[in-house]
Amino acid sequence: MIYAIKIQEIERYEYLSKQISEVMESLLLKSLNKTEEMIKNLIEIELGYINTNHPDFIDVISLVKNDNKNKKEEYNSINLDSESQKEHLDD
Repeated sequence: MIYAIKIQEIERYEYLSKQISEVMESLLLKSLNKTEEMIKNLIEIELGYINTNHPDFIDVISLVKNDNKNKKEEYNSINLDSESQKEHLDD
C-alpha cells in the first residue's frame, strides 16, 4: 500500500523515498494491532445494538401492546361481570 503512493518530488531521491516508506510502514505496523482491536470492538458494539426503529421491531412491539391491551380489557370485563354477579347475589 505504501509503495503505491508516489510523489514525484521525493522519487528523485531514491534513498529518501525508501526511508520514508520504511518509516511509514513501521508506523502502520505498530498501530495495526490496536487498530484491529478497535475495529473488532466497534463491530461488537454494532452487533449488540438493537435498532428499535426497524419496522420488524416496531411491528412486534405493537403486537405485544395490542395483546396486553386485549388481556387488560378481558380481565376488566371479567372483574366487572363478577362484581355485578356479587351485587345481584347481595340483593
